[in-house]
This record gives sequence, C-alpha cells and structure tokens, in this order.
Amino acid sequence: MLRRGIPLLPIALLVACSEPPLDPIDHQLLLNTVTIGGCEFDFEQGSATLHLLDDCTTAEFIALPDGHTLNGRDYTISAATPFSGSGVIQTAFGAQSGNVTRVNIDGGDQDGFAGILFGEGVSGTISQSAVTGTISPSIFLLSVENVTVTQNTLTDRGVFVTGGAKDLVISDNNIAIPPDVVVHGNGIRIEPDPVETLVMTGNSVDGGNNGIFFAESVVGLGTVEKNDLVGNRVGIALEGLQANTRLEVIGNHIRDAREYGLALINLKGTAPSDVAALLASNHVDGAGENGLFLSGVQGPGNDVVLQNNDVDNVGNHGILANEFTNGIRFEGNRVGAAGGNSCIDLSVGVGTEGTANTWVENIGETSVPENICAPE
Repeated sequence: MLRRGIPLLPIALLVACSEPPLDPIDHQLLLNTVTIGGCEFDFEQGSATLHLLDDCTTAEFIALPDGHTLNGRDYTISAATPFSGSGVIQTAFGAQSGNVTRVNIDGGDQDGFAGILFGEGVSGTISQSAVTGTISPSIFLLSVENVTVTQNTLTDRGVFVTGGAKDLVISDNNIAIPPDVVVHGNGIRIEPDPVETLVMTGNSVDGGNNGIFFAESVVGLGTVEKNDLVGNRVGIALEGLQANTRLEVIGNHIRDAREYGLALINLKGTAPSDVAALLASNHVDGAGENGLFLSGVQGPGNDVVLQNNDVDNVGNHGILANEFTNGIRFEGNRVGAAGGNSCIDLSVGVGTEGTANTWVENIGETSVPENICAPE
C-alpha cells in the first residue's frame, strides 16, 4: 500500500536526478558490499567484478579471488605504514586468473612489496592503472601464463618478470624512474627462467637504470619493438642471454642514454645458434659513452645480427665491439656524430679487415680498423 503524500518516483528518474557514479552499475545485479583489506567494494553478481567504492588505505594486501576483476574506477588505494603483504593487490593463493583495471596505488616511501602482484600460473590483464611510490616493483609477475600488462602509468619503479612466463604481452605502458635509482631502477626487467613467448611494444621508459633489461634470460620467441627509451643509463641491455633464445629488437627509439644506447653482454650460446638475436632499425640519438656496445658475444653459439641501426650524437664510439666478440654480422648501420670513432672492432680473426666479425656496407666517418665503416 502506498503512503499518502509520498509519491514514488520511477527508479530511472531517481537515478537521472542523482549524481552519477564514476561507472554506471546496474544495482539490481549487486550482491553486496564487501570489505577486503580495509577497502570497500561492490561485488557484482554474475560478472565476478569488484568495484572499488572510494579512496582507501590498507595495512594488508588485497587478495584478488580466482577469476575475478578488480575495477578501481580511478580511485586510489594507499599502503599504510607499516604494510603487511607481498603486494598491495595480489592474486589469491591458488588463483588461476584475474584482472586489475583502473586502480591507482600509492605505496609511499616504503619498500619490499609490489603494487600489483600476479602469482604462479595466473593469467589475465593488468590495465589502465597507476602505481607510484618507492615500492619495488610497481608490477611483479611471478611464473605467469597468458598475461597482458597494458596502458599503465608507473612512477618510481617498473615491471619485474621472474620465474618464467608464457604468452606475455607488455605494451603501451608509461614508466618514469628517477635517474639515481639503480638497484630497483629498471623500467622492464626480465630475469632467469624461460619466457616462451614475449611481445614488448609501445612502452615508454624515462630515466632509471636500464630502460629494458634482459638478465640471464631465456626467451623462446621474443619481440621488443617500437619502445621509446629516454634518459636511461642503458636504453636496452641484453645481458647473459641463455641457450634457446630467439629475440628480435626492432624499431626502438633510444634518446639521451647516460652510458650506452644498446648493450649486448656475455651471451651464453654454446651449440650453433643457441642464441639468435636480431637488432634492426633501432635509433640511438644521444649516449654518454657508446651507441651500440658489444662484449662477450662469441659465435658460433651466438647468431647475432645488427642491421640498419642508426646512431647519432654519442660521447664516445658509435659502435664498439670489444676483443671478446666474434661471429657478429654488422650490416647497413649508420653512425653520425661521435666523440670517438664511428665504428671500432677490437677483435682479431679471419673476418672483415682482420677482425673476428663481419662488416658490410656500414656508414661512418672514422673506424678502427679502417673500412669496417666508410663515409657516405
């Protein structure tokens, strides 16, 4: 029975007259409101989505249930001091999948935990989120499968992948790290254990230690393409790549590197073509030391080709292959302004001009030995 004098308005009109939420939510589908780690969420029945209701502070990790999506709706979760957990948001123990989107995480000046952590065997997406603070790292992927990290903004720390991965995509993220951060200062770091398939494209990394860093990694099939790396100590560092690696580094733009634009160091191939790396059409515009630096890259276990790369405005040598290199093919590379030689190869062997490497149609004003690079 209706109460007299209190007309009931249609639900649609009530919604239209009230201030709309950040996201439209069908409240007829809401199961209830839940509190996880000090933060309140609407739990949407049917679509398994947790909607963050407001800015909040948590002293413990927020566990993302298996198969669920956390939609932060652009609100901020701040880590209290002290904080307990491996990540501000982390997938629940035993979870197989999960998604995180549109959440801001502020870790403050603490260390020892991640902003977002996906654990062993988890698949899913981390997207359109922001992580700030000295927590390390901003995004931590541990033995994941079929994960996409895309369109995130990370400040002070970057993305760390360890324990292996399968079908991993890291794309279109913006990462900014202070230049004096070394230990945790890598924009995107891939560490040991096999990464079966990797696509890394469209990322921007400003400052820090290494913009993109492969450390003792095995990459079954990997592409690092069209990333923008600015003001890093080293733009792209490939160090200790292991056997069974197939990696293409193509079309990246490296600017104002403090030491090296692109560095290949101590590759680990032993049997023929254990490590196959193609570095092509990358552009290095500004490096404090060398544009392209190679050390400990020795064939026939390492099948390495540098082709059509462009180097300019470097403090020392444009391309430097030291005495611990052999079997590398340099073809069609161009070196512009360099404080030292355009191209220098310190190896000795039966290759071009008595080096242990092959140099074909490379352009540069000066070279040691002569003729491995020549003026246009």
